[in-house]
Amino acid sequence: MRLRTAAGPRRFTPSPFDVELLAVVDAAAAKSTPVALVIPLPAADTPVVLGTAALVAEIARSASVAVSSTLVSSRLSQRTFYDQLYVRDSPLSGVVPRARLAADGSVVPIGDAYPAAGGARMVFATDAGRVPDFGGAIVVDGAGGRPADLDRLLRTRRNLVYLTDNPFDEALAKVRDANGVVWAFDPATLTRLADHRTEAAGRTVAASSQLLTVAGTSDLTVLLPEHDFSLDDALRTTWRALRSFTSEGVQRTALTAALQWAWGTFHTFALSPSTPSQYDTFVPRGPYSTRLTDAETHARAVARNLTGAARDQWMALADAFGGLLRAATATPKIEPVRQWVVDVTERGRRGVLVVRNSTAARATTTMLQEHTGIPFGWRRNILTVGLRDLLHGRVPRLPVDSIMFAGPVPKAFASLVAVPTAAELVVVGAGSWEGSRAARQITQTLNALTGLRRETVEISSPRLDVPTTGLFDDRRPVLVTRGGSPIAPLDDATSPWEPFVIDVLALLRRASSNGADSSSTAVPPTRNDTELVDALRISFTDGQHLWLAPNDIVYRRSGNEARRVAAKALVSGDVIALVDATARRDLFRSVIDVLATVNPEYHLLMFFDNLWHARIEAARSRNVGCRSILNSMRSAPDPTRITTEQAIRQWLSHHTVPMDIADVRRFAVAVEDEELRANADAVGSALAHMRTIHQAVGRWLSAQINGVQLRMKDSLVDPRLGVHTADLLETVSLHEIDDVAEHLEQTPASVIGVVQDIERV
Repeated sequence: MRLRTAAGPRRFTPSPFDVELLAVVDAAAAKSTPVALVIPLPAADTPVVLGTAALVAEIARSASVAVSSTLVSSRLSQRTFYDQLYVRDSPLSGVVPRARLAADGSVVPIGDAYPAAGGARMVFATDAGRVPDFGGAIVVDGAGGRPADLDRLLRTRRNLVYLTDNPFDEALAKVRDANGVVWAFDPATLTRLADHRTEAAGRTVAASSQLLTVAGTSDLTVLLPEHDFSLDDALRTTWRALRSFTSEGVQRTALTAALQWAWGTFHTFALSPSTPSQYDTFVPRGPYSTRLTDAETHARAVARNLTGAARDQWMALADAFGGLLRAATATPKIEPVRQWVVDVTERGRRGVLVVRNSTAARATTTMLQEHTGIPFGWRRNILTVGLRDLLHGRVPRLPVDSIMFAGPVPKAFASLVAVPTAAELVVVGAGSWEGSRAARQITQTLNALTGLRRETVEISSPRLDVPTTGLFDDRRPVLVTRGGSPIAPLDDATSPWEPFVIDVLALLRRASSNGADSSSTAVPPTRNDTELVDALRISFTDGQHLWLAPNDIVYRRSGNEARRVAAKALVSGDVIALVDATARRDLFRSVIDVLATVNPEYHLLMFFDNLWHARIEAARSRNVGCRSILNSMRSAPDPTRITTEQAIRQWLSHHTVPMDIADVRRFAVAVEDEELRANADAVGSALAHMRTIHQAVGRWLSAQINGVQLRMKDSLVDPRLGVHTADLLETVSLHEIDDVAEHLEQTPASVIGVVQDIERV
């Protein structure tokens, strides 16, 4: 088998790590034994490689191509990688075509049909709960702590491979309970399974030898300031406030969602070295966005609707968020980050700075670019990324020389700090408490990986009859330094991962639909100053229902197009489209987010799109009149073709963008915005590309809503990458409206915009 690359097809040459990994998958399938693989590496292509290996092994065992294999993964890159696999000179998809699951669970081929395939399919799905009970192997990608419906799958599918990076993943216990085995790799084993000679001869299967080598040899350092900053005490105070919550205080759906939001907000403060106000500048617009400067207000709004101990808990949390906001405004972590950036840049090394999310990455990049103590050209050496980008393999050219984390991480990302993708790891702490937490996170993760490897050697290996390389007890120490001098971390017996007791954690997990770290994007508990909001109840023909504020935007069929309309315009018989069964996510923005997982070009596309909207806000803040802008654009040497102020007014309200690329430059000149003027061509091109994607996706969605998808050939959004509209919109669900309430009713804000099966209050 070979992989198609820009330099031509390149054959695979398995490393010792690949050999062991593939042997485990094959042996587990032969013995009909479920297996959970713990691989603490951000190797983006491993799930699809294992799914393909399981498919090929099944073909070899049955001597027939009429077999199917299923890969459950939310990462679009898995699908495009499969399309690049070749058998000799023919694409593998020509023998075993790729397919997806339709809304009704049927298997739908992607691209052209292959009559000679004999019924073989490589099925890609985003949700394990929708996988039908047909035969064949199934690989479930659990990276990042995404929950999966393993209970049902383990009852019906014995040829199951669960893949995770996290040694604390609760799915491991489910696999054991189903009489399956756990096969894990600790850092020392990964290093010993690297072989650079095989990589010179071809492409390794799952992970490069360079990545395997650094896994067990990285220097691990937690960096503390000479004196604890007030942020350290503020983080500890917030941690204690969160620890006071009990299951009795969060039984209601709204309060559980509010606590998820609070937990995510805590981590955003801890892992964002920029100021809160600068972070908020890059938060996407919309009623479901979380801004750090609003955290205290949100918490107090929840408290005002409670009584007794629950009210006191939320008031204490509000006070803690207020302290966090004041402490974080001083940006105590920016100086160690600056020093690290200077060191990496001046030494000509490559580095990755890891912050909370993509919003924090943009804010931190802007702050460093504006800092007078940062050398010119630093971005040629350093990438600033979010946690999930690193975990899901979206960071190119790993490993690097140095990687810095802006603070301790959520439990779903434990492997990133214990098994870094760099020769050296540095975690920045605001003081003794946070530094101790970071050090204990690394130590506990390393201990857990070592314990799982021992289980692999002593239990799993004999059961599967697969030999192992043995145990290597050479765990590295974690160095904690203060002002450059080593110190002993604080002795703290509490968990370094979360402050909650077990019953609260169970409630949070049941309420979560997007993974262990879903709190990173959790909706604020209130959108006004009260927990209850006025909303329309919208009932669907399938018995489900949805609460929406009257002016919330949804996608509805209008003629031959899918149009955005206010919820109050919906009537019985309309068909609306929701992303991930929610009206909280913008459809086309979600498409761009998915495309960004395939190619870094789309990250740049999002950057320039965000820049346009940021400069629009700047123009609005200066109260530049529409008539003045239009007159300037029409009197330019190359005048605009716009003739009315309405077009300008639509830009300023973010409803539309310029159709003519040159109008971006004309607008920048009119409002005297030098930043937009300097980037006008790039911004205009990005807006034009976004419009192309909107049109392609809109046509596909309209066909789905109109019920003609079977007659419409699946189209390519980007022929260069082989990205199909069907892939992008797999999580889009269509709902026919049965009834829209005539009057507004009060309902918890946390349930607004989410499809409900039963009434939840």
